[in-house]
Amino acid sequence: MSGYRRTMPLAGVVPFPEEFARRYRAAGYWQDRTLGEALDEACTWPCRRSR
Repeated sequence: MSGYRRTMPLAGVVPFPEEFARRYRAAGYWQDRTLGEALDEACTWPCRRSR
């Protein structure tokens, strides 16, 4: 897991309360990676045939 990245919020976006963010990270729900990083990782998995 990469370190927590603070970025400037987009206009109109309300951030999650910090307590929620801490709880979600502790539970493993948030991994502090971008959607692009998650997709890159998914693309490296071996292809499997569905049953």
